[in-house]
Amino acid sequence: APCGDAPPVPASCLTDAELVVSELVTNVLRHAPGPCALTLRLSGTELSISLYDTSPDAPEVQPPDRGRIGGHGLYLVHSVSDRVVVTRRGRGKEITAHLRLVPDDDDGTAEEPGRAVKADAR
Repeated sequence: APCGDAPPVPASCLTDAELVVSELVTNVLRHAPGPCALTLRLSGTELSISLYDTSPDAPEVQPPDRGRIGGHGLYLVHSVSDRVVVTRRGRGKEITAHLRLVPDDDDGTAEEPGRAVKADAR
């Protein structure tokens, strides 16, 4: 449901957001010890989905392999996201997937979709 004056989030973005949350949470449950935290931020042009976990290991995107069972989650996250940023946080890390809510202006300055970016801790 719309909040205040904010326009509704496009249905395709909601589907992508559900996939991103599912894959990131699944990875944390399988690979990270300790607590985690999920944060969603909605701006006028972007939905960002951040997941903090206590594993210091950097996530690795596996190339697609039809014969492999599992290991496709981060590839899917990168495929539906405009940008994915990994930031070290204390003993763990935060992974943030950015999903654009509005179409590109197509001026040639948009970043390549699904490009991973590593950032320093704040």
